[in-house]
Amino acid sequence: MPTSLLPSLELPEDLRETLEQYVKELQKDWGADLESLLLYGSAARGDFIAGRSNFNFLVLVRALSVSGLQRAGQLHRKWGKHQIVAPLVMTQEELSQTRTLFPLEYFQMQEHHVRLAGKDP
Repeated sequence: MPTSLLPSLELPEDLRETLEQYVKELQKDWGADLESLLLYGSAARGDFIAGRSNFNFLVLVRALSVSGLQRAGQLHRKWGKHQIVAPLVMTQEELSQTRTLFPLEYFQMQEHHVRLAGKDP
């Protein structure tokens, strides 16, 4: 899954490189179970402030498992110091349920996101 959409983000080069490395690790970690990877929030809207804003990710996977979530936690411990918030990890079905459970968050993700890998949900 290419990360060719990263250069289109309005971010300093060092932050873009950090994101590229993080995305590569996410892709490697989830492998074939990764269905979609989205960046949402201020970076996707174009109003990211270095040193102040965070990077928000939605990771859609085929199925959730305890081991998969443990790996995601380990990955976050490594990357959390780089302004990367623990990603939302869920299945497509769970994402559909967020429309009613978290409508504002869902709307924000739907309106302002950048697809970094996989399909656009």
